[in-house]
Amino acid sequence: MAEYEKMKNEMHYLTRVNTEYTGQINSLRDQISALEAKLLDKENLPPKGQQMDPEIMSEYVAIKAKLNEQSAALRNEKFENQKLSEEVRMLRQKVSDSFESPLKRSEARRSLAMGDDLRLSQMSDSRYAEEVKELKVQLKQEEANAVRAENYAIELQKKLNRFQATRGINTFTDYEVKFKESQARVEELEKKIVTIISESLDCSPDLVRQAMSRSNSLGSIIPLNSVDFARIYNDINHTLKTTRDELSKSKSEILRLKVLVARE
Repeated sequence: MAEYEKMKNEMHYLTRVNTEYTGQINSLRDQISALEAKLLDKENLPPKGQQMDPEIMSEYVAIKAKLNEQSAALRNEKFENQKLSEEVRMLRQKVSDSFESPLKRSEARRSLAMGDDLRLSQMSDSRYAEEVKELKVQLKQEEANAVRAENYAIELQKKLNRFQATRGINTFTDYEVKFKESQARVEELEKKIVTIISESLDCSPDLVRQAMSRSNSLGSIIPLNSVDFARIYNDINHTLKTTRDELSKSKSEILRLKVLVARE
């Protein structure tokens, strides 16, 4: 009987000790989890949790590739516009530097025509007469060269106008439409992400939207297991901003070229 009481007391003691140690272990586990969560939040890494829908991931990757494609095409169009404009400008400058103005050429022709017979009659040396003839031939050649250069400049200007009409402005409009479509698609995917986050965290979608608007980092908002997803999301936001800037620059360049063409 005494042995039974001793074993009973020992069992009660062990049960109490086990309960205390279990509580301490659970408390330590909670502290470790809290510290790990803070560490992950500081490192801007997504905490372990649910996997993101592969379909949404693939759609983000496809949109990113499409936006990069559009950005490259816009840069190429802008480069070609600048190249044509520079070629026209250099040719006009060359024509202006190489040839006299039409007014000066007309005055020279009138002066030469009025004094040609008089000077020839007064010249006793055939060398001077030959020099005058050579100068007249050279003048005609220079005038012909000036006309050809001016015609070439006009043709280049027409080519630039056609290029702007068929490739510059229309292409800008097409890419602007594509950009708006891509932006709408990104907004739609962001709504899906907000729904997934609100369901996984059991919180209001408005709170998730506010958190996303305050930070571009997904690591402190979404319980995902993919660092690539956060990187792709940030890349898409950066690409959208870059594309907006390039669209604005291309539009300004096209308007500037149109003003130059109108002045000519």
